[in-house]
Amino acid sequence: MTPDAASANQSARAVALRLSAATLAIAIAALGATLTPSRAGAQEATVQRPNVSHQRVVTKPPSEVSWRFTTRNLRQIKLRLRSARCSSRAELILDGRSLERVAVPKGRKTIGVKAFRDPGTHKLQLSVRPGGACRRARVTVYPPQIKEWIPIGAAIWSRHLSADPAFGDLVANEFDFVVPENDMKWAYLQPRRGVFDFTLGDRVVDFARSRGIDVGMGHVLVWHVQNPGWLWQRDPANPDATNPWTREELIEVMREHITTVVRHYRGAVPEWDVVNEAITENGSYRKNIWYRVIGPDYIELAFRFAHQADPDARLYYNDYGTETANNPHSDAVYRLLSELRAKGVPVHGVGFQTHVFPHLTGVPTAEAVSANFRRYADLGLRLQITELDVAIPGSMPKTPAAYEFQAGIYRDVARACQRQPACERFTTWGATDRYSWLTKSAAGLPFDPQLQPKPAWTAILDVLRPRGRP
Repeated sequence: MTPDAASANQSARAVALRLSAATLAIAIAALGATLTPSRAGAQEATVQRPNVSHQRVVTKPPSEVSWRFTTRNLRQIKLRLRSARCSSRAELILDGRSLERVAVPKGRKTIGVKAFRDPGTHKLQLSVRPGGACRRARVTVYPPQIKEWIPIGAAIWSRHLSADPAFGDLVANEFDFVVPENDMKWAYLQPRRGVFDFTLGDRVVDFARSRGIDVGMGHVLVWHVQNPGWLWQRDPANPDATNPWTREELIEVMREHITTVVRHYRGAVPEWDVVNEAITENGSYRKNIWYRVIGPDYIELAFRFAHQADPDARLYYNDYGTETANNPHSDAVYRLLSELRAKGVPVHGVGFQTHVFPHLTGVPTAEAVSANFRRYADLGLRLQITELDVAIPGSMPKTPAAYEFQAGIYRDVARACQRQPACERFTTWGATDRYSWLTKSAAGLPFDPQLQPKPAWTAILDVLRPRGRP
């Protein structure tokens, strides 16, 4: 299937996955039930995206039907029933937990349930029994509709939440999740050796919980920037270092930091940017403190330490300039992740930062990004847009035409993510030009300094939320 055909089969925010099977008839008796047709086994469907099909069917008594399906981000389940002869009662169960119990009157009944689940494979079960004094009912079960969408998130800095309540309202009202822009970096979490301070990172988590949105990727466990001074004091590259780190010492420092941080946020932060920007633009390893002292295997060690600290967390490698193929940076990252996966290192996904400077880096097209995404997805990796912003060149007047040009880039990146089943989240590196790592003149984010939506935000919604927010 071509990307355009796949796109046509999926709504950007709520994709209706229809199991293309014949309807199922359940004949229910008071002292037992039989399923029609009467072969032994449970009704089960394995769904592969984007072509949703009924792969395998077996049936068994007494009165249960089940389906297996894979989604990016599950948000809603709809199931249509038709009860003949008399009423019945039905229970909808997802992954072993009851979602809904309903009475099914004689005639038609639609069950609609919000069901929030992370990407993965899920099992949906329907249990039906006769209602009231009914001794025998016949219930027809139609293929369920599984709706999903790609959540949109924003990176935030906790200090802006307390200083600017209107900003917090914007984030909570418009975005589905938040990412800590700075509050979980080494310099803030471990300002002194062995002394951890989670105050700022906890504020981001508490804000998300209090406003009913999710926490996305924890950023960041290992990076070459925004590290505390005590690391630099013993860096062999520091001419004033009198007692440089040994390999064994720095491995232990890294292990202690990763373990302490990931365990602290276990259950609150579902995924981590484990290693950030380990490759340079020419495709070579970045000669940071970790590489200089430990060697290139610091990357593998970091992922293994994070996995040991939280086996349930999804672990990502994150980098810039990698959203398209056929450049030394992107190709080197691809080789690195291929090698790590081949060795069984617990790398679950890759983050594409996608900081776009049209006058410097060019403009990534939906076709080019989609092609690159396919090769990473073929490695079995999850994909995310992690730090998207689009700077308007300083020489370009901030006219409606300039904002439409910017919106076109946002739209193309969103389309590439929407087309690729492995792309699970879409994050802008900030929400508003009022607070951005870019200069205000770059105007790179989807809301302006007055917190009003720009054409870029409309472009994102047109692709990822064509029917509004769930």
